[in-house]
Amino acid sequence: MIVYKCDNCGAEIPTEKRETLSGDIVDVPDVGHLECKEIKLTILNSIHNMHLCKSCANMLSAQIDYEVLKFKTETLQGR
Repeated sequence: MIVYKCDNCGAEIPTEKRETLSGDIVDVPDVGHLECKEIKLTILNSIHNMHLCKSCANMLSAQIDYEVLKFKTETLQGR
């Protein structure tokens, strides 16, 4: 069995059982996804070969939202 580790904190990412289209039950990693609510963007980590636990994905998503809001306010203030 493959064990996935979070690329950010190193914690083991749990797996969950999912059913495939052919009816087989397989274990897949229950990873978190990066989301930017300010620009309505979800970054699929599997495309970029990243593995993040849900808590790290939530933390990084909050940092992305903060930076986007900071950029917007600085732009509106004319800096």
